[in-house]
Amino acid sequence: MVFAKILFFLLIMINVKCALCQHDILDNRTFQNKKDSCQNKVLPQFEAGMAGMSEIFKDSLVYPKSALHDRIGGKVIVKFTIDTTGTLTDAIIVKGIGDDLNCEAIRLVKLLKVWTPGFKCGQKVNMDLYLPVNFSPNKRFERQYKKRFK
Repeated sequence: MVFAKILFFLLIMINVKCALCQHDILDNRTFQNKKDSCQNKVLPQFEAGMAGMSEIFKDSLVYPKSALHDRIGGKVIVKFTIDTTGTLTDAIIVKGIGDDLNCEAIRLVKLLKVWTPGFKCGQKVNMDLYLPVNFSPNKRFERQYKKRFK
């Protein structure tokens, strides 16, 4: 009789433990779903807009003499971070076409100082952006480049 009571007690304890484990698993899944459910993002915006960005690039571009002489042009892709204060940081080249044009692309991107920060789930967050900077030494090169890469 004592053995049956002990066995019954152990079975009840095992069932209670299993039920508690399942509850913890469900709580973890619910937490993960809540954490992943917020997908609404607002990307950072340059204060002067795309037109202002183009104007800054047009007015500030100093085409490197060596690239101009060798008729080198193309697209440089710059990756940078806009932090929660709207400051541009960590500009690096993702795809470049030459050291002098890469340095000029970094310089141009760093001129874009005032940004509206990005938001995720209503909170300001640091966000990485990628910006292509196109270089063409003359109009003929630009037409040929556009024709080839359309």
